[in-house]
Amino acid sequence: MAKYYVCSGSQSLVVQAMDAEGAALWAMHRWVGESGTQDSSLVSLKRFAVDVAAEEIRVSEIGFGRCDAGRFDGQQAWRKYNQLNSALTRLIDKLDSSSSGRL
Repeated sequence: MAKYYVCSGSQSLVVQAMDAEGAALWAMHRWVGESGTQDSSLVSLKRFAVDVAAEEIRVSEIGFGRCDAGRFDGQQAWRKYNQLNSALTRLIDKLDSSSSGRL
């Protein structure tokens, strides 16, 4: 996996990912965790989306302040992140319910 420098607004992070889009989504996941909004109210999630995801997400394999690997619309990345998160939650719930039925 390659190392990527990801920044959006005042946030910046170095992550490892398979590609630039994966780096943008992984950074989004890390920023959500750092903001304490994972289990918070919808208001907190909306505030996070406005503060961070409203910005363009810039990804580089060279360093911060560049966008050689890609530029991603923050709102689109936020929607994709939520879709992936919802799909993962449904999968975990399905696995939990099927394993509890065997006990």
